[in-house]
Amino acid sequence: MESAWFFYALGAAAVWGLVYVLDERVFHYISTLQFMWISSLFSFIFLTGYFLISGTEPGIKTIYAYGMGPVALLAVTVIICFLGSFMIYTSIQASNATLAALIETSYPLFTFFFAWLLFRDVQVTLISVAGGGVTIMGLYLIYLGAR
Repeated sequence: MESAWFFYALGAAAVWGLVYVLDERVFHYISTLQFMWISSLFSFIFLTGYFLISGTEPGIKTIYAYGMGPVALLAVTVIICFLGSFMIYTSIQASNATLAALIETSYPLFTFFFAWLLFRDVQVTLISVAGGGVTIMGLYLIYLGAR
């Protein structure tokens, strides 16, 4: 199906919306770092079980086969992912799930910027630039209303 990507992305948005609302409640009881530790522990146990039962290789040997460049890229990506998770969870805890999620929806602007900065890759059209402009206006309105 040619448009499956759209439905996966929309499904991810729905799941993340639910997660943020639930996270806001969880943060009444535990800290951001406690939540991240529990979440990581659960992921480790679940995925270890999956790899053991399925007989699938977790991918560590595969990425090492390409040399240290991909290993370093993976390490940087994992660290940045941790930092991003920490920041959004802390934002949810400090404000609320709705405001944090609305501000976080500006990430496509940063995706464009970093794709260009790091790889000189430009992945925009006139329509996406217009959407980015609307996003910037929305961020400004939210900022004004939250002050």
